[in-house]
Amino acid sequence: MTSIATRRNILSYVSSFFDPPGSLSPVILTAELLLQRLCKLKFEWDQIIEGVELDLWSKWSRSIQLIQNAVIPRTHVPLPTVTTQGPKKDNVVCCSSSLRKFNPFLFDGILRVDGRLQDATLPFETKYPVILPSKHFVTHLTIEHCHTLNGRAGLNFVVSNLRQKYWILKAAKTVKSLLKDCFKCRRWFGQPCQQVMAPLPADRT
Repeated sequence: MTSIATRRNILSYVSSFFDPPGSLSPVILTAELLLQRLCKLKFEWDQIIEGVELDLWSKWSRSIQLIQNAVIPRTHVPLPTVTTQGPKKDNVVCCSSSLRKFNPFLFDGILRVDGRLQDATLPFETKYPVILPSKHFVTHLTIEHCHTLNGRAGLNFVVSNLRQKYWILKAAKTVKSLLKDCFKCRRWFGQPCQQVMAPLPADRT
C-alpha cells in the first residue's frame, strides 16, 4: 500500500481482500484490531496516523506482501458410495448395484452411461452423460444452475435439458423436490388470493 496512512485508506485496503473460505482471517485480524484501536483513539477518517499506530500499520503492510506467495493445499475428494466403489477400483459393477442397468464406464476418472447412441451424430457429452447421485450437493447446484439459466423453467424442461450432459439418478424426483423449494418461483408464480363470497341474503335462503 503506497497511499497515505489514514483510517479511511486502511479500511479501504483491508476491505479489498476477498477471502470467502476465511484462510486469511488470522492475518486480517491484526489490521482489524488496529482499526478498532484507531476508532477508540478517536482518529478522524482522513487524519494522518503517527507514532505507535503507524509502526504497527507499516509492519503489517510489509508482512501482507508475503501472503501473495503463500500456497494453501486443498483438494476435493468425492464422498465414497457403494455404487461407485466397484467401477472405481476394478471397472466391474456388482450385480446388486443400481448402476448395472446403465452399463457404466470410467472415462478420465468420470463415471458415464454407456448407452446405444454410439453411432448418433451427437456430442460426446450427450452420447455418454455423466452419472450423478441424486443427493449430492454438486447435483443440487447443477440443477439449480440449469433452472436459473433457463428462466426458471419447469420440471420437464429442466430434466430434459440436464439429460443432454448428465444422468441424475432419480432425476424427476430430485428436480421436483428442489424446484418445490425455489423461493423465486413461489414468489413469481404464486396463485393470487381469491375473494371469499359473502353469505346469501335472507330472502335467498
